[in-house]
Amino acid sequence: MQQSSSHLEIGIGGLIGVLLILTLVVTGCGDEEGAPSQFQKTDTTTGPPPTQEKTEDSRRAIVQALEASYRGKISTEVKGPEASQCIAAVAKLLAEWNPAGFTCAEVKTIMGPATHESENTLDYIFDGGLDGAQWRFTHARGTITGIEYIPMD
Repeated sequence: MQQSSSHLEIGIGGLIGVLLILTLVVTGCGDEEGAPSQFQKTDTTTGPPPTQEKTEDSRRAIVQALEASYRGKISTEVKGPEASQCIAAVAKLLAEWNPAGFTCAEVKTIMGPATHESENTLDYIFDGGLDGAQWRFTHARGTITGIEYIPMD
């Protein structure tokens, strides 16, 4: 008797895309039929709303704990295949932490310097060579209001 096995190989970019789509489906984001678009803005909704005050001590504790957990794991300066580890670290970070309501300075403390900053965005771009990822943090007056994931093929 011959056994056959099949498996699916998927790159880190594809895996992150699947995770984000699953997150959108679970949180109810997407179009009217419930099918999310991979380029749709995904305002984070799992944490307290940005208008809800967080105590200074609890914010500081969260930032310090996340900085310690992710120190050295996230860098936009890493290029090529090694960048996939940074991409996975960002995906894991954002699965456990909702940055909405935190400041740009706090995001940079945890994730390091952004690749590009503008008047209302922080862009973190990870160049993996064949694939990569970009996270765009939007902000109003220095307070994060949303995140957009942009896959790079």
